[in-house]
Amino acid sequence: MPLRADILVTRSGRPEPVEGRFKEIYRGLMSFAVELYFDEAAEKTLREAWKAMADAGISTALLDGIQRPHVTLGVSDEISQTFKNALALFAKEIAQFELSLSSVGAFNTAEGVIFLAPTPTRALLDLHKRFHAFFDEHAGKKWPLYLSGTWVPHCTLAFRLTPEQLRRGFDIAAEIKLPLTCRIIEIGLLSGVGEPEKELVSFPVG
Repeated sequence: MPLRADILVTRSGRPEPVEGRFKEIYRGLMSFAVELYFDEAAEKTLREAWKAMADAGISTALLDGIQRPHVTLGVSDEISQTFKNALALFAKEIAQFELSLSSVGAFNTAEGVIFLAPTPTRALLDLHKRFHAFFDEHAGKKWPLYLSGTWVPHCTLAFRLTPEQLRRGFDIAAEIKLPLTCRIIEIGLLSGVGEPEKELVSFPVG
């Protein structure tokens, strides 16, 4: 049986018929990320690391935008119009929990990313699994790198780095006293991943 054409809402605001099962979906050139946010003390420490990267001439990208220190649960090119309300309900089902940022890592790819990696606790992995079961009902074209089996949980310190900047960035990251114990207190939705970003909504967890 062929899929019927549902009406989708694009960035231009014009409804368009598209084959698929996601009704009234936001779709366009932007992508959407769902992120976990930290307690105030941990966020302050991480922002200081961002500033150290900027002061060393390595990267100002995170300071220049509206980003908050975070761990990304998932990214998608399409979300339903009901997702914000659904995320608010999902946030109430999550208990606050501690996360230990315990090591420095890098993605030695074209993006050139330095990050702090959390210890992959059962609480974090279970939340990621629950989130994607929920996300499946509201998102299309999910990014494979954030799915179970390929996800590397991380908190970015700097990105879009050259190999030389990666080496220098490691020296700065090595000065952060680890493990850094954080508490997950909030979950948020961001648009414009990789572009000028905008926080659409955030909710306290628990």
